Amino acid sequence: MKRWRVKKYSGEYDFDPDEYYEYRINFHRAKLPKLVEAGKINDAKAERVLKKEEQNHAAYIAEMGDQEKMNGDIAVVIPTYVSHKPWLKACLESVKKLGFYVLLAYDNHFYKKSKGSEVFPNHKVMMLADAVVMKSVNHFQSVGIAHMWNMWHNLKLLRGFGFPYVLSIAGDCILERPEGFEELFAILGKNDIVCNMWDNDRRYAGTLGVLAKTEVYLDYFEHFVRNQYDRSGSTEGRLYRFLKDGEYKVATMKNSAHNFKMPDHNSTWNRTIGYRHLHAEQMIRQESRYFPVEKKYFDFGDNNENIKVNGPLWNYYKTGDVKHLEGWWKWGRD
Repeated sequence: MKRWRVKKYSGEYDFDPDEYYEYRINFHRAKLPKLVEAGKINDAKAERVLKKEEQNHAAYIAEMGDQEKMNGDIAVVIPTYVSHKPWLKACLESVKKLGFYVLLAYDNHFYKKSKGSEVFPNHKVMMLADAVVMKSVNHFQSVGIAHMWNMWHNLKLLRGFGFPYVLSIAGDCILERPEGFEELFAILGKNDIVCNMWDNDRRYAGTLGVLAKTEVYLDYFEHFVRNQYDRSGSTEGRLYRFLKDGEYKVATMKNSAHNFKMPDHNSTWNRTIGYRHLHAEQMIRQESRYFPVEKKYFDFGDNNENIKVNGPLWNYYKTGDVKHLEGWWKWGRD
């Protein structure tokens, strides 16, 4: 498929913002003095017109520069939903450092009785992505069938845009070392996929972090769509079986000693890109009577909708006083 590219001003494409700006400025410089002389506008109005053209030109350059990421070989898709709201800001901020096109795949949990603030994250958080796609509501609201449709929609878009590779990171995960992505991509090499976990004994392929050929990962979800109700409802089990049965090339990697939930520098994904699953990590920290995930990664929300105001976790994050953690550990409340 021939890819559409957005920034080559060599006459090959229709729109060159520099040429357009020159045309507009010359047009106004010829016309405005005549309008001033005729008394139809004053000098201040003429200056505003020229200033507006400068602003438009700057906007064209900036916008086309932003879309230059569409010319890359790798796109990022972030499957997420309402439960990821406390972590999504940190996720997007970390992923944006890669410099790739970022597609936020926001699953639809918008019910008739739900307020927008209850369902969606802060609009400034969503604007961190290059694009946001929300599919229709599913009957099944879970990480299984709903996740399948979410990824199926969004991977089709990325394939249509022409990205040969895709990095998928769940919205409650972060990359603390995005600068290590080249090493992870080198591990993928000529293989079809590298998952954040691969376990032959458990017949398990991690789906919270996946780097793959776009066509291969889309093929998996196409298969999932056609076989929604087979013997395994586990997304990870389905992916493992799909890759094994299809004899796809899976890159060799080292699993986390903590089932990928807690940071483990020896695991491939954490060592290379600093991958962390914050949501699961928070639960483990609570169960283990340990300190919560760092405050900088927790988004309270516009009106503190992501945390219980004056609860143990709120008080700890606000004061740093460890005395508040006892309530968090004991009662499991935020």
